[in-house]
Amino acid sequence: MVSHLRTTVTMLVLLTIVAAGAWYGWNGLQGDSAGAGSSDDPESACETPAPVVTRAGSVTVSVYNGGAPSGTGGRVMAVLTRRGFQRGAVEVVPDGSTVEGTEIWTRTPGSARVKLVRQHFEDSTVVAKKGPGPGVNVVLGKDYGGTKPGPRELTVQPEPTC
Repeated sequence: MVSHLRTTVTMLVLLTIVAAGAWYGWNGLQGDSAGAGSSDDPESACETPAPVVTRAGSVTVSVYNGGAPSGTGGRVMAVLTRRGFQRGAVEVVPDGSTVEGTEIWTRTPGSARVKLVRQHFEDSTVVAKKGPGPGVNVVLGKDYGGTKPGPRELTVQPEPTC
């Protein structure tokens, strides 16, 4: 009698294990199982990086006169350093270029550093061009529109990587 009971219990346990495995496998094929880690879900393979905070104190700015009245570059640099930016060069554009308004010359136009600096100028244009000096290069033209109050830090949420 005991051996028949043991056989019956063993068979019930084995059938339960087989049924659970079949259910888990079927849901994995359907993409409904949270434990199956379906590769069809694009968000499950993506990583969202932490937001990047850029502070004025970590950004060097160089100011160049490209047609603005004499002394404008020095006054602009004084404003930017009071706002926390690091001082770069203050000069006339070495190649003699002139610009109309305010241009920000950089090889990384979409960077947080450039976005932060740009928020401190009226009517500025970002130009994908290597500037002559260190950091973010601001070129003041004959129609320079002035500075405006801007933030001392900028938080940027990078795109998820998949």
